[in-house]
Amino acid sequence: MIHLVHFWLKEEYQTEEVKGKFEAALEKLCQLPLAMQSSWGVPAEVKARPVLDLSWHYNLVTEFESIEAHDEYQVDPEHVKFLEENKHYWEKVLVMDSEIMFSA
Repeated sequence: MIHLVHFWLKEEYQTEEVKGKFEAALEKLCQLPLAMQSSWGVPAEVKARPVLDLSWHYNLVTEFESIEAHDEYQVDPEHVKFLEENKHYWEKVLVMDSEIMFSA
């Protein structure tokens, strides 16, 4: 399954200092062993299209072997620590979890 999270930072936290801290926290989160693979990113500089939303500041994409592994990740102490230490930065968070039906 894929766990996709988009983060919108509060305006007062859109500084280089906070972004550096948040990026380091995302990198640490990507190292958790329950994930098959994990990465974070920023909006791509692509041509605007009506279906495109680039209003977010960061995203996290994590692939898990199973929903059970995802559920374990949700209560992993390091994941919980990430949430507690960083949630004050967020204006909005959007999570989309997807069961993979096909992958080439």
